[in-house]
Amino acid sequence: MLLTFAVATAFAAILVAVFLPQLLSPRRRLSSLADQVAVVSGGAQGLGREIVLRLAAAGCSVVVWDVDRAGLESLRTQVEASGGRIATDVVDVSQSADTKLAAERALQTWKKVTILINNAGVVSAKPLLELTDAQIQRTMGVNLLACFWTTRALLPTMKEQPHAQIVNIASVLGHIGVARLSDYCASKHGVVGFHESLCMELADQPNVVPTVVCPGTISTRMFDGIKHPFFMPPLTPEYVADCVVDRIHQGGGGMLVLPRLFHLMPFYRLLPMSLKVLAARLTGVLHSVDNVKGSS
Repeated sequence: MLLTFAVATAFAAILVAVFLPQLLSPRRRLSSLADQVAVVSGGAQGLGREIVLRLAAAGCSVVVWDVDRAGLESLRTQVEASGGRIATDVVDVSQSADTKLAAERALQTWKKVTILINNAGVVSAKPLLELTDAQIQRTMGVNLLACFWTTRALLPTMKEQPHAQIVNIASVLGHIGVARLSDYCASKHGVVGFHESLCMELADQPNVVPTVVCPGTISTRMFDGIKHPFFMPPLTPEYVADCVVDRIHQGGGGMLVLPRLFHLMPFYRLLPMSLKVLAARLTGVLHSVDNVKGSS
């Protein structure tokens, strides 16, 4: 009897975790993105690039910030060849002053910003004792602090729009910890906390809708060499980008978790640490990052 009740309760909790945020999130479906202007950080490669391509194909004007000059040039050529509207800017979003100036340039050109996608990210993939101060600061700067700098620079103008969206790309590692990723996991936990606090601050500003995206491992260069457990195949950047842009079309809001299996994370967090370590050993997760070289 107790076991049946526990299983039923867990199943009900999963349904609530999956569907209730979508029902309660303020949504105003966008029939078209043609009148939208999006800023995408870290958009020259990987997931960011795929998001930019989809936004541009949908008619959205896109401003792309990245430190990869060559990647920005090739992206601009690709978008313009398809008739899209794009501007690129070499920006280190970990630097507050640089980000503020880039925001001013974007507003001078486009007059408004209606969508902000905080996507920039780096990973060091080293044990804590092998991380340098510079690597830790870089990870925190790009993955977490950049969300503060970009949002603070653009939120005032976004509040003036009839509808605006802030999309923060976090990770399932914003809810759990993994060996050799202490700085990365901490930064993504911070992004989730930033998103939730931002939602609270904007509770009386329903025209600005924050969304946080928590995907599993994506098959991009950042995590080259990772060993995937059999039950957690990597996501493709194309698939995740499709889901992100679809959520934008829906009006945004809530937490987008990919794949849905990870809606079980709240139950995982209730386990004692000894069981989490045992599960990581048995599934191979404990050493899954050993061969990852990192990107920072």
